Amino acid sequence: MKGKLAILAILFAVLVGVIAFTRSDKPIEVQGSDSALASASSSHVEEVNDLKISLNEARVEDLADEEDMQLVIIDLTVENTSNEVKEFALYKFTLVDSEGYAHPHASNVETKGILGGQLHPDRKNRGEIAFKVPVDTSYELIYTDHLRTGQVSWEITIDS
Repeated sequence: MKGKLAILAILFAVLVGVIAFTRSDKPIEVQGSDSALASASSSHVEEVNDLKISLNEARVEDLADEEDMQLVIIDLTVENTSNEVKEFALYKFTLVDSEGYAHPHASNVETKGILGGQLHPDRKNRGEIAFKVPVDTSYELIYTDHLRTGQVSWEITIDS
């Protein structure tokens, strides 16, 4: 029995090592410092399930290695207007392109601030979230509260 547990532990350690080695968490390289500004064409502040989410600004960065892709970096403020601690996670955000494809946030991009985690009552948190998306002129940022079935969105237009 002890031998089987030892073999299982070794196999688990090898699996964890392989996963850690093959993960591609290298940072995305941004080309130059030129960035286009984007604007939100709908209300900048939306509220869902006692979370007030403000879209402060959005900008676009070109990628050094991919001409057909770009980074859309969105600056948000999240405020808990309830009397209880709220969990806030970036996986609840998607950026939808003009063809209807939804894109998850890019976790390997250096951004300002930290969004996510616990947000205590009457507290605000500000930070940026980045999306690696095909080059386009308009997107829709969507926040979905999966457990409480609420959703808000913002139209984002790229200023050329």
